[in-house]
Amino acid sequence: MAPCVFGWWRILAVLWLLVASLSTNGLADGVMSSEDEFPFNVSVALTTIPPRFSSVHHTIRSWLVQEHLPRHVYVFVPPHYRRFKRKSGHHRSPTIDLEQELKEHLLEHADIQPFVESGVVRIISVERDLGPITRIAGILSVVSKSSVNHADYWLVCDDDVSYDPSVLATYRLKMSQLYDSHIPR
Repeated sequence: MAPCVFGWWRILAVLWLLVASLSTNGLADGVMSSEDEFPFNVSVALTTIPPRFSSVHHTIRSWLVQEHLPRHVYVFVPPHYRRFKRKSGHHRSPTIDLEQELKEHLLEHADIQPFVESGVVRIISVERDLGPITRIAGILSVVSKSSVNHADYWLVCDDDVSYDPSVLATYRLKMSQLYDSHIPR
């Protein structure tokens, strides 16, 4: 059996994100002491494909109504995709910009529109569809192309799930408890 390079890449990507998160949160200085002081700068990443443009707003909306809002919601869109054991899908016209098409669809939803216009929701084209790992590759691309720290933490999600409004609050609480229990005082 051939070694699974794809599997190792996944592990390295997750480890890299963990190290990046730890290094940007001041953990080396031991500055976190309570949930109120816990820095919680999180961005959400998902991948979607053109056939799901008509329903992805439900997932995006679920992140925009969280008790603790994410800094950004990144939506990565590949022009070609291969999913569900079907032939590779292609976008219907090479002259239509997928980012613009999805943006126009999201702007039709009044509750999402301000987040798209302000840049909280960011739609980014990616070269190819790697399946679910596309969102991790997208995150790495965003982080590597900018010297600005976009987020201390990244959450990845599916494009066909609506998330409970307390997901980020629960995650924040659990992360603050984890760091409180592991940071020497």
